[in-house]
Amino acid sequence: LLDYAVPGAAWAPDYTARLHSEKRAIELTYFGLVINATGEDWKNIALTLSTARPNLGAGAPEPQPWILEAYRHEEQSKVSSFSLLSRKPKRPDPSSTVLGSDAGLSGSSLGLDSAASEVDDTTVSLATLDTSVSSASFAIPVKTTIPSDGTLQKVGIATATLAANLQYQSTPARLETAFLGASTTNTTDFPFIAGSVSTFLDNTFVATGSLKTVMPGEKFSLDLGADEGVAIKRKLVKRFTEDTGLTSKTKRVTYEFVLTATNHKRTAERLVFTEVLPTSRDEKIIVKLLAPAEKDVGTKDKPGREVTREEDGKLVWRLDLKPGEKREIPLKFSIEHPIDLPVSGVE
Repeated sequence: LLDYAVPGAAWAPDYTARLHSEKRAIELTYFGLVINATGEDWKNIALTLSTARPNLGAGAPEPQPWILEAYRHEEQSKVSSFSLLSRKPKRPDPSSTVLGSDAGLSGSSLGLDSAASEVDDTTVSLATLDTSVSSASFAIPVKTTIPSDGTLQKVGIATATLAANLQYQSTPARLETAFLGASTTNTTDFPFIAGSVSTFLDNTFVATGSLKTVMPGEKFSLDLGADEGVAIKRKLVKRFTEDTGLTSKTKRVTYEFVLTATNHKRTAERLVFTEVLPTSRDEKIIVKLLAPAEKDVGTKDKPGREVTREEDGKLVWRLDLKPGEKREIPLKFSIEHPIDLPVSGVE
């Protein structure tokens, strides 16, 4: 058995995440995008994909000294000590390991991310997992042929079904749309290595994004796009200006909104939406929250209320909507300042 290393071979993870909304489950399919530019065709091989990175070497680089010297005008040092700040150890070109007649590839970029969307889905077979302290490897159970033509080949690694917690999010002052998000946990025995992910809501394609590295037992979230099943509308009911005070005149501007949240789905859903109150940086400019009442507003340190006040004037509502339920939420606040004080930011 001959072991040898060659450059020009790499793989990158790629995922398809499909939310089955009624089942509250995410079907995550794990692929490997493999590229072979070694000059040697791999015919009917037993392929193993590894997360090890041999191009980084076996150990950490040695630290370099940082030398400070008094500057001498007549004799400028040939080597600037400041160059040490950007000095990095020389690294070899990306390479992968090929073991005998079978291929064992370690992850490398080689432009795989930009080309991932050009590869069609293939049949997925569950790979055999082998883990160590620092890496994991996936033995693909189906014999594979990968020509040395630099094209991407897509192989299936695994499929996992993960229970999901769903939540809609919105910022209606910016966009009157609710976006669906799902949070879940990696309940498998293997890591999800960072890569591209194509998301689907039931049978509808949503978007292509990225998935960060997720270790076994770690929680992560997926954005699943806009969903009209939950709607939110924001309406300015009244805006009026008045002058107050007898001796010192004060100008008060009052805003009154109504936010309407509707659950069109046959299931109970949670909607989290955010409004932003004006924030004053001058003690002469006073912002008062009139509705909801301050006593009904929680804080991040004291949660448990339907609405909480957070940093930078944010008010965050967390509504649990029953099937078909429609809720109207009032929002009213005022801005007061001396009448002779010009104020920017008042709409």
